[in-house]
Amino acid sequence: MTYPNAYKGVKNILTSIILTIFWAVGIVLLPVVLALSEAVSPFFLLIAIPILVLMVVSFILYIVGLSRAGRDEHLFRVALLFYFLSMAAQMLLFVLGNFLKLEFMTRVDGLPQACIEVLDLLTTLMVIGGIGSLAAKIGNENVSRKVRTFRTLVALMYFLLIASYVVLFLFGKTSTTENFSLFCSVIAAVLEVVTSVFYLVILVKAKKMLASA
Repeated sequence: MTYPNAYKGVKNILTSIILTIFWAVGIVLLPVVLALSEAVSPFFLLIAIPILVLMVVSFILYIVGLSRAGRDEHLFRVALLFYFLSMAAQMLLFVLGNFLKLEFMTRVDGLPQACIEVLDLLTTLMVIGGIGSLAAKIGNENVSRKVRTFRTLVALMYFLLIASYVVLFLFGKTSTTENFSLFCSVIAAVLEVVTSVFYLVILVKAKKMLASA
């Protein structure tokens, strides 16, 4: 195995993404469970606790995966940096908006989230770039081609997401801007489903490629 660290790292990242899908589905189910019960039922806790565990485990696996893969390909280390910046920005935004309730947060509505989306875009592109770089070194044209296609799709998806936030920031909340934002968000949501599946396919193929390299 030519790139053992990259193999273990990509394996961790793949596992993290799969766990993320499970806890994301769980979060969608939580409001349904709450709506069906007037109080916090044991069934609610039965769903909420595993979701929390899956979130923590997927978070740790993603960081470990990027760190491991970064030993063989520097783009994964860059992805790890952007990922930490994104996490820090999200925590800061949460504190400013929910605990401190600063007035200026209402005046910059959309801009902080757009910045976070940019960091998430850069994280994803660095991970895919790392896989593409390894594929080029190994000479796997099949994975390289899929990386190029994914890069186009994910760039379009994030462009629409960022555009929806920036329009709200520049022109404020009106019926026109909110409709435009909703339109961008819906198209981006469809693209997100497509890119998520494509992302999993690339990670699976990258794992197989690195295992046999």
